[in-house]
Amino acid sequence: MTYYSLEHILLVRKIRFFVTGDDANVANMAIYHSILHLFNKMGYSTIGCKPIASGCNKTKKGLISEDVLMLQQYSSIKLPYRLVNPISFEPAIAPHIAAKKINKNYTVNQLKNRISSVIKYKADLVLIERAGGWQVPLNDLKKHLPILHSNFMCQ
Repeated sequence: MTYYSLEHILLVRKIRFFVTGDDANVANMAIYHSILHLFNKMGYSTIGCKPIASGCNKTKKGLISEDVLMLQQYSSIKLPYRLVNPISFEPAIAPHIAAKKINKNYTVNQLKNRISSVIKYKADLVLIERAGGWQVPLNDLKKHLPILHSNFMCQ
């Protein structure tokens, strides 16, 4: 993994953060809010997205994640809810387990396509929040980290 100084990141102008904690109970919304707020204040265009969310509330508009609403609120580029959170689950459990309970299986390509549809908006900063902890897989076979790192973070 390559690490860059903030000065280097600010010069590049196209920034993608993939933020996760070591488990699902880490209070990381304050970090996301701070990152989006900081970059907005510096004049950068920002998008926060959470491609997969569990623990969503059932509403008239479908399953809605409080985390995703916060990411939308603090993003300078306003995108439709289902674009920034295309995959939602009601149970507050690991997404791959929630998917299995409703007989859904998401592939690496499906996830890549959904994230690509957000990245195409050309924000200076795209902050991608991952569901669950660091090691929560996409499905029974694939982990999130290698997928997202290799396909989006280094382009």
